[in-house]
Amino acid sequence: MQDCDIHTSGAYTGSVSINSITTVDYCIVGHSERRLIYNDSDSIIQDKLQTVFNHDVSAILCVGETKEEKDNNQTHSVIDKQLGILPKELKNDLTIAYEPVWSIGSGNLPSNEYIEEVLSYIKNKLKSLYSNEIAEKVILLYGGSVDENSVNRLLEVKLIDGFLIGSASANFEAFKAIAEKIKL
Repeated sequence: MQDCDIHTSGAYTGSVSINSITTVDYCIVGHSERRLIYNDSDSIIQDKLQTVFNHDVSAILCVGETKEEKDNNQTHSVIDKQLGILPKELKNDLTIAYEPVWSIGSGNLPSNEYIEEVLSYIKNKLKSLYSNEIAEKVILLYGGSVDENSVNRLLEVKLIDGFLIGSASANFEAFKAIAEKIKL
């Protein structure tokens, strides 16, 4: 699922409850579009995350900074705040998707060093919140201008476990080219 409602059932026009789809393996919460366009607050995202965990679905939590936050050297504090909604104990599968908002759909790809530094920061934050063992189980994805041209360079970033592909996934030939390059 691309998003879920905090309510697990009932008629909430325009929302999809996690119970309304028979088989859900993963649910994305906290995507920048939900944060910026639909004004999903950290509190709402936390409720959605808990809903996902309560239904034994694997969560994909999106985190990332805007261009203004990046330019003001606030990337770490933004990520701290966004990860601050995680439960005190992590008993469910979790994937973190780092998506610098300023890169999504723009073609402005961060350097591999920048991505590696941010993913390393996320991994260390998870270690401080939980343990080394739990942090190693968390999958780290990268999203933001992932396409058939950028994927080879992105594959060089050691901490990237996979990709959260946006607009390129809506084009079969582009998505196929990416899948071939990452050998899916």
